[in-house]
Amino acid sequence: VFLRSSFAILIVICIYNKRLLSVIKPIRLRELCLAFISLSALLCVVESLKTISLITFAILNLSIPIFALILSRIFLKEQLTFEKTLGLLLGFLGAFLVVFKGVMELNVGMLWAILSAFLNSAMYVFMKKLNSSRESIFLSYLIVCFVGTLFFVDLRNLIPVFKNNSVWWLSLSSVAQLLAFYALIVGVQKSDLGHIVHLEYTSVIFGAVYSFIFFNTYP
Repeated sequence: VFLRSSFAILIVICIYNKRLLSVIKPIRLRELCLAFISLSALLCVVESLKTISLITFAILNLSIPIFALILSRIFLKEQLTFEKTLGLLLGFLGAFLVVFKGVMELNVGMLWAILSAFLNSAMYVFMKKLNSSRESIFLSYLIVCFVGTLFFVDLRNLIPVFKNNSVWWLSLSSVAQLLAFYALIVGVQKSDLGHIVHLEYTSVIFGAVYSFIFFNTYP
């Protein structure tokens, strides 16, 4: 997380250049709090993937619409339509089947995955509620990720990363991180949250494809 954030910040500095300070100035405490929730969710993902497979995590991630629709009803006063309710039930069924199937072997990784889903849902809702610029949310997230992980990183452990091809994968993941988070901000701000969170179901498809290609595992 630290290295990804470091690469991402370097990319952002190159993009904004002289405009960087003017973009950072409007950042307030609420944007930093939102960024802290995002970082917490990301760290939960990291802890989860240490003990469960990518596809299992993707399926447990289906609980995001459940949490998001409940929170959006409470904080955003959005109405629960038939389509949203149907999506809610499908997401609950998918998450329940995974947990029920592995209930005898329920591990900490599954709990981390569910916690990350809840935190991501809270992030969506508060991102929608905040009337903040995309740049403020985007840069506060990168700053909090970098500073927040800096205190927990032993820099000596990073040396092996630069001695192999891992550094290139981290560079690519940094670009993906930038594009994904910015696209998320735009999507949440421009559309109804109930429609956005249902697209989380595509994570199962992508998770299954990536899991098969890179790790030779499948559902």
